[in-house]
Amino acid sequence: MCPDSGGLRGPVMPTKAVLLVFLAALWSPSLGDLSTAPITTDWIPRVSRKMTTFAESQTGALQLVQEYDDKLSFSQTQIDGQAQLNLLTQAAGDRLKKCREILHRNKAEIEASHAQGPAGGASASDCCDNLGQLEYDPRFLQQIVNDTCATFTAVAGATNTIRPHVYNIMKSNSHEMSGVTWQYYGAKEGEYHQFPKNDRFCNESAHIFRNWYVSAASPKKKNVVIVIDISGSMNTAHRIDLAKQAALTVLDTLTARDWVGVVSFSNEAETPHGCLGDSLGEANPGNIEIMRDFINNLRPFLATYYSKAFEKAFDIFHDAKQKKPEQFYDSDNVIIFLTDGQPSDPKNVLDQITEGQSRMNEDCRQSTYGPCFASGRDPQGVGPYGRTDNVGDGQGEKLTAMMGSYYDFFQSEPEPKFSVPTKDEHLGLTITGAIRTADSNGVFFGVTAVDISMDIVFNEIVNFNLGLYSHAFLVDREDGRVLLHRDLPKPMEWPTDPTFLHLNAMKGELPDDEVTKILNGESGSCYVNDVKVPVTRGDAQFDGVFTLVKPANFYYESIPDSKYSVVLCLFEEDRTITVPNQVNPENVTESVFHQLDPAMNTDVCRMYNNYATQDGSTVMFPPYAYTDPVGYLSSVETAVDVANIEQFLNDVTGSVDNPGLVEGVRTDVVLTAAIEQYWRQNASDSVWRYFMDLPTAPSTEHDHLTNKFPWLANELVSRGGLLMSGLCNSYVTQDSQLFYDTSGFTGLHVTTGSDPCTQFSMYPITNTNTFLLVLHNRQTNNCQDSQTQDCSCDKDCQSCDASVQSSCQDYTGTNNSCHDYIRNNNGNNNRCHNDNKDNTGDNGRCHNDNRNNNGNNNRCHDYNRNNTGDNDRGDHNNNRHSTDWTPRRLHGRSCRHVPRPV
Repeated sequence: MCPDSGGLRGPVMPTKAVLLVFLAALWSPSLGDLSTAPITTDWIPRVSRKMTTFAESQTGALQLVQEYDDKLSFSQTQIDGQAQLNLLTQAAGDRLKKCREILHRNKAEIEASHAQGPAGGASASDCCDNLGQLEYDPRFLQQIVNDTCATFTAVAGATNTIRPHVYNIMKSNSHEMSGVTWQYYGAKEGEYHQFPKNDRFCNESAHIFRNWYVSAASPKKKNVVIVIDISGSMNTAHRIDLAKQAALTVLDTLTARDWVGVVSFSNEAETPHGCLGDSLGEANPGNIEIMRDFINNLRPFLATYYSKAFEKAFDIFHDAKQKKPEQFYDSDNVIIFLTDGQPSDPKNVLDQITEGQSRMNEDCRQSTYGPCFASGRDPQGVGPYGRTDNVGDGQGEKLTAMMGSYYDFFQSEPEPKFSVPTKDEHLGLTITGAIRTADSNGVFFGVTAVDISMDIVFNEIVNFNLGLYSHAFLVDREDGRVLLHRDLPKPMEWPTDPTFLHLNAMKGELPDDEVTKILNGESGSCYVNDVKVPVTRGDAQFDGVFTLVKPANFYYESIPDSKYSVVLCLFEEDRTITVPNQVNPENVTESVFHQLDPAMNTDVCRMYNNYATQDGSTVMFPPYAYTDPVGYLSSVETAVDVANIEQFLNDVTGSVDNPGLVEGVRTDVVLTAAIEQYWRQNASDSVWRYFMDLPTAPSTEHDHLTNKFPWLANELVSRGGLLMSGLCNSYVTQDSQLFYDTSGFTGLHVTTGSDPCTQFSMYPITNTNTFLLVLHNRQTNNCQDSQTQDCSCDKDCQSCDASVQSSCQDYTGTNNSCHDYIRNNNGNNNRCHNDNKDNTGDNGRCHNDNRNNNGNNNRCHDYNRNNTGDNDRGDHNNNRHSTDWTPRRLHGRSCRHVPRPV
């Protein structure tokens, strides 16, 4: 029978040995109540000693250290940087090649089916109706219907031209290559097909307005200015609402490769506040959201001055071209102009357009919608040909379709196009590969596409782990973006839609001429003597990083037949690495592999909402404990698999074949088996014990001192040398983050003053990373601990000391903290930092260029740590964990943990 869990009273207490061991302790004082008694501290050393003794006795950490010292030997291995790089590029190249083959296969089948005409189309259920029986699929990490679906809503009367064999090909593709997930085809005339069935797009715009379709229909990067008439007449017949919807649809068509601006006009031309008012901005999620807000808040009034609108539109184009001319190399440029009436300044309009086109070298198309221009003043005679259409009241769908298909004038290309990564709710970062479909005369009629998991396709780069500091990163040469890097979240860990920086912004000490070679797709290497290595102290937001300087070699080469290059930074001290020699069991062991679901032939019970079985610990492996983690994730584990793993782990003869585990996994299993007997003998004071390998302390839910007791944080900062703040760069939020450092803090005892609410005693616990904080009773004394501090940018916070008075530090958690260097003066999060603030001039966004404004190069490392499975890519049914390859043992009091779906 499983024991009762009611005795658990304290938080998880970490202690460090060879690896980290977590245990559920019976008690752990962290916050005391003095009521009104005097504060004393002589008991703190006793508590500290008792906590340390308790941790050592319960974890068996010292015994495990001795086991490793006695039985583990090591060998040294020399690392060839170029050979390591070749392994990375070849593995990714092979998977990308397979993705291209799948795209071309789908294209050929769709084109052959289309050539047979509309008769004989396959029957398919509606993607947005009657989902039927949903089943979890580990390839998609969500529930799906393992069938195809179709919709025909984009254009009235659209017919099905897809034969059954196309659906069969799509099904087989997903089994052939696990990195290929969603597959879809959209026709210009309206039909849409998808495998597998899911309602993922049902609440979005028609497929011909989605960026995956547009990227293949017009694959060149686009520079777009949307111009919207907001004169008083736009109040008539809901014209302004129709215009807003059409403009928002245009934004949906754009990818991060495109640049965009928006202008409204009546008597004057208006643009969003900040840098998007003067220039184009990258169509990244942050900038798109700013433009959406601007469009949604438009209100009609006054007259209709075309010339001022065109003047502003061309000013925006010209400014962007001056700042980043490479964005206009081999690009498609267009002004989308929407109005409902004749201009109030008809004589000036064409002259203004002529002058603007002259500045743009007559390289900007104009698409105009509405009554527009007087006779003889049609703008289509100036610059490349665009389109002019009239739209009547109530024809919102027609207006949306015309404006959203502005790209029809641009040329498509026959080769696949791979998008900038976007975030999928379940799959993490995905790349969409899309290719056009054309008839026998070469006439474009649709697009077929596949979503590709970055976590799988670039698996070796994502999980590169060599030595202490060496790392690899992935560059998209098409735009110079760094897509994978140690300072970025892993593909499965991005918290929001990603915005990627240019290589120039993340190159560190990589010389400029080497950056140029990388972006040109060349291969090479270079030696750099002083590469900065940011090392996280723990939680980057609160703990920050410190920086080391070490020599390293950079190796780089392109992935074959792709737009990607890989850069390997190999530090000199990692050229020779020490690897453990294999250790075999000395006696027959009984290490139990956790996945018992396929053959549950033992009695089970429930413990803390987990299935468990009595007497023993279990061994758990993440995907990267396998030589083929991608194959592991896409397969279903069987009873035979479990038996083979257990036989290998417990083999004393050396005759059992390795079932596909990484070399060294079994050694850790054998050595950690020794700790199980110790746990059994000392099980009275703990419930669960965990043994795992983590480079830093685990993430736990807790409230930070600056949020819980802002007055205390203020006191510590104002005294100096106790709680110190610093800044580091976050490549995720595109901003600098404030962090705190308590290193060197030996304790503080404050009992002066008449207010008991501000009296406290705070001392560190020896040999731990915790502090004891003792306060008077907050309720009895009516203490207001969460008072809002004034942290506006026009007034220094009391929390700032003299050395950081330019910083406003928010101790109340209201996200109102701001630094005069990096946020605008209204103190909110509407940050506006264009590419000219970035030393490279490459980002072109209205978000922080990610420079550290306190003069150092600290980087925030929230995401470069291995996780314990919180955001892992794993089989949710089988409770697989995506960390490094290290196994972990779990032991419950009288129970063995058996993870299993409930």
